[in-house]
This record gives sequence, C-alpha cells and structure tokens, in this order.
Amino acid sequence: MMELHTNPDGTTWMDWGDSNPEEFTNRVYNLLHALLEDQFECKLKMTRNLEAEERRRNEKK
Repeated sequence: MMELHTNPDGTTWMDWGDSNPEEFTNRVYNLLHALLEDQFECKLKMTRNLEAEERRRNEKK
C-alpha cells in the first residue's frame, strides 16, 4: 500500500510499500500525470485571470 508521510519540518515522502517494479512504475506515472494535470489547470486559471485583468484595464481606458 502506498502512503504519504509528512516530516515535522513539513517535507513529505512516499512509502511505496511492497510494490513490484511494474506497479511502482505505474504509480509513479499516475502521480506524474496527476501533477501535470494540476499544473495545467493552474496555468489555465492564471491565464484566464490575466486575460480578465487585461480586459478590465482596457475597459477603463
């Protein structure tokens, strides 16, 4: 079983348990995929916010 642990200083580490190499690779791939999706969503929201801010500035002119 995969577990996420947090150290007293706030850093985290994963315990991958008794995964075989294929399971480990699959879990890493899924984790990276999820992180990239989150990054894309964040970038998309930032872009939309910047575009909306630019429109507001242009409307005031």
